[in-house]
Amino acid sequence: MMTKWKQDPRIRLLLLGVLGVGMLIGINALAQNRAIVRVADANVAQNQVGQVQVSLENGPNDGLADFDGTLEFDPSVANVTEVRGRNNYNIAAFRIDNDNGTVRFIGFKVSGNLISEGNFLQLGMRAVGDIDDTTDLELSLRTFSTSDGQIEATTRSGTFTVTSADRLNADFSV
Repeated sequence: MMTKWKQDPRIRLLLLGVLGVGMLIGINALAQNRAIVRVADANVAQNQVGQVQVSLENGPNDGLADFDGTLEFDPSVANVTEVRGRNNYNIAAFRIDNDNGTVRFIGFKVSGNLISEGNFLQLGMRAVGDIDDTTDLELSLRTFSTSDGQIEATTRSGTFTVTSADRLNADFSV
């Protein structure tokens, strides 16, 4: 004997639709709880140095303890001049390779409150390309963790654009 839902294709379609919506809601809820590491966009006048911030959003309550990563960029557009920790994070080591367009960094925090939101890394970057040249700032993380374990995070790349020195470059971010 077949049950009614197996006999009627409309009921099967309705059940599949409900199941699909339920799965989408669950996936969306998981994605909303995932931490985001964002590389800020930068517009820097040709031959000048600008600051690129790297921040954590939606981090875990126990906060970011340490990180190890690499930022890739087009070295014909920008060069890294400096790597600094923000919000009292220490940069233990870094290696700038402007020939190949990479900077590797390792950072940690030994005292004070660990952040769940905010900037933890700052890169000084010189605009070496032509006006309107642009490069993606692509971040990859080897380690990104709390004191108890790895933080699952999604990275968001930034964009570096070379501008004219006479253009107005306003940053209205808070």
